Amino acid sequence: MKYKNETHQLIYKSYIITSPYKYPSYFLAATFLLSAERELWRRAKRAIRKKKIFFDELEKTGLSAYAFVLLHLAKDLYEGTHYVVLQDMCDRHLVSDKTCELVSNAIGIARNGYDYIGIKKEFD
Repeated sequence: MKYKNETHQLIYKSYIITSPYKYPSYFLAATFLLSAERELWRRAKRAIRKKKIFFDELEKTGLSAYAFVLLHLAKDLYEGTHYVVLQDMCDRHLVSDKTCELVSNAIGIARNGYDYIGIKKEFD
């Protein structure tokens, strides 16, 4: 499992581990992408309540192009929307190789949940 960097890994894992909720795999995948960019994650946390992400409440003004792509990829995974299509993913000028790698990991998380992340956690 690869993260954008060590900070991303720390932010994501600490959020998932310290939460009392058992999240569905699509939530885990979306938060993986949202937490890859610091400003996006700061805004996203305000739009998360319990086990739901309220994307319409997430402030988008002033986000970097990178954060904007991550936001829409997360929303596509979580809500089944189609803001970013496969053809966009193939455009190296729009989506970097590193971002493609993050998306590949997010897909793995969406398919396999906690097992893919490598977190063993007990829930009530």
